[in-house]
Amino acid sequence: MKYPRLCRGIVIPNIDVEMRAFEHEAGFINIVKKSLMGYLRVNLTANLVEEVSIIDEERLSRFAGRTFDEFNDTACRIFIDGSDAEKVLFRMSRETLLELFKAGDVYKFIEYRCIKPDGSRCWIRMFINIRRHPISGDIYLFCYFRDNDSCHKLEAAAGGVFQRDANTMLYT
Repeated sequence: MKYPRLCRGIVIPNIDVEMRAFEHEAGFINIVKKSLMGYLRVNLTANLVEEVSIIDEERLSRFAGRTFDEFNDTACRIFIDGSDAEKVLFRMSRETLLELFKAGDVYKFIEYRCIKPDGSRCWIRMFINIRRHPISGDIYLFCYFRDNDSCHKLEAAAGGVFQRDANTMLYT
């Protein structure tokens, strides 16, 4: 039996490990779905919304299969309080997210005031994870939306102004 020659200096990426990590992120939503207000999966390379689900909002479900730019524009008008809309639109723009990925900044938290279907306002914490698909090389955005109103109420009840780390949102 002949064995293949040993080749040195060739780096072969471990696609299997990378694929498992990507699939874990894609399946993560099934684990935490009940504690979220919604989630979003976007192929940033193709500028395509692949999956969107936001509780009590059927209006945005029609954006699956459309462009992320269209989704951002509509979501900011429908969901985000006017004082936070510009900040969120800039931080969630496709160009900004791709630049973050290139810089290695793949995890982010964004907090903003949300407009609920009944017109009331609440605080939302959005967790962003940006990953490269190991086979296609496309860059994907995974967003998870969580109601953060109770946290803000506790901070107000404590009577102090709390500082948080911009990346981890942990109190400092």
